[in-house]
Amino acid sequence: MARIAILVIGGVGSGYQNQGTPTLVRLIEDLAHEHEIHVFSLSPSTAGYQPNGYQLHSIQTDLNANPLLKFHKFQRLFTSIHRQSKFDIIHGFWAMPTGFLAVYFARRYNIPHSIISPLGGGIANIPEIGYGQRRSALKRKLLDWALRRASRICTLTHFQKDIMKDFGCHRDIQVICWGVDPKAFAYREKSIGQTLQLVHVANLNPVKDQKTLLRAFQLILKERRSHLSIYGLDCLDGELQAYANELGIEQHVTFAGFKAYTEIPQHLAKADIFLLTSRYEGQALVVVEAMATGLPVCGTKVGIISDLSPEAALAVPVADHKALAAACLALANNPDQIAQMRRHAIDWVLENTETKAAQKYLKLYNRLLSEEA
Repeated sequence: MARIAILVIGGVGSGYQNQGTPTLVRLIEDLAHEHEIHVFSLSPSTAGYQPNGYQLHSIQTDLNANPLLKFHKFQRLFTSIHRQSKFDIIHGFWAMPTGFLAVYFARRYNIPHSIISPLGGGIANIPEIGYGQRRSALKRKLLDWALRRASRICTLTHFQKDIMKDFGCHRDIQVICWGVDPKAFAYREKSIGQTLQLVHVANLNPVKDQKTLLRAFQLILKERRSHLSIYGLDCLDGELQAYANELGIEQHVTFAGFKAYTEIPQHLAKADIFLLTSRYEGQALVVVEAMATGLPVCGTKVGIISDLSPEAALAVPVADHKALAAACLALANNPDQIAQMRRHAIDWVLENTETKAAQKYLKLYNRLLSEEA
């Protein structure tokens, strides 16, 4: 059993009912069955949170605190635990800053192996909405330094891998997609009724680009009776609700707000087609969740949709509401295509469960440990 440090920005021991990022938490729990796992979080954990099989260390510092202050506290915390017994592997989830810190700590403390797993916007650069850490010259320099020196790099999708190659990362990159527990998302084949039920699950923010979603829905509504349900935390203070009013579609859109992870399957089950309009996704696990329930998926060519289109999902260009509306309407009118997409999608879901993702990380860990031996 090896001693492994996992660095995260957050998503463990925090959030609504401490659910954090549920898939990440379950992944860590699976890894802890074989190795001694210590999770170091840059975000405060909830008082009284009890990790299941692993140890959680977090700095109890305000999220908006000075970055240098957070770094020094984080480094002191890591140093104190590492000195008790040295780590064999350090794995940074998210590219910045935790991927960079994984490589930095590995070199500073002579840890044999470091892994970077980009998840969110650490490798993105979308200046028109101010998103992505590669907009910063300093962060680009720090991440590129780390990417050249990490023992291994793992992305969630080939979409991410291609982005990294485009900005000059020519390392061998392993793709490990995250999956879901199929038992938590009951698969069913549902016929479309008189009203086309569309669903979208994502926090409301510029990256998810729900204005494109609403513009596309306006076009869909002109062609057939439809309803759009949107689930997610409103980070825009009612801006999208006002936009729906402006478009004249407010009577046909439900903004249902944030829902607990365990409630998502029941809401997906009511829908006919899942829509995604993100400008960037590392993977978009919600797409996998939709596929697991038998929902056909139509969305922008990012993350896992880019990887799986056209067999298991339909992809359209980013920010193209007309293409999204046309693809959605064509799909709704083609039951044979829906049936074919469902078959490809559920095959992929069953081949890429969350348990199999954990097994792939464990295989990577064990391969690195054997190289050391």
